[in-house]
Amino acid sequence: MPDLAAAYVEHHAAGLVVLAVNAQEDPETVRRHVAENDMPYTVALDPSGAARDAYGVYGLPTHYFIDAHGVVRARAFGRLSRADMESYLSTIMESPNS
Repeated sequence: MPDLAAAYVEHHAAGLVVLAVNAQEDPETVRRHVAENDMPYTVALDPSGAARDAYGVYGLPTHYFIDAHGVVRARAFGRLSRADMESYLSTIMESPNS
């Protein structure tokens, strides 16, 4: 999570949006976790697991890299290093000349 938060802070001004989806956990537990871990991005609740099922999440964490046009460019399973995140982000972040 610290790497994800750092990537968000670094790229947010360039348009990066991070949406964490918490599946089937108690809302108060999620709120406490977000506060304790100083998560600067949006965290949504998926109480029924419908979003998880719709996106084909088979394990946690699963990362989806969606470009500015709504196209899923990549999906990654498990923990990502900061270098891995940057590599995936480069596939969705538009360059200033785009």
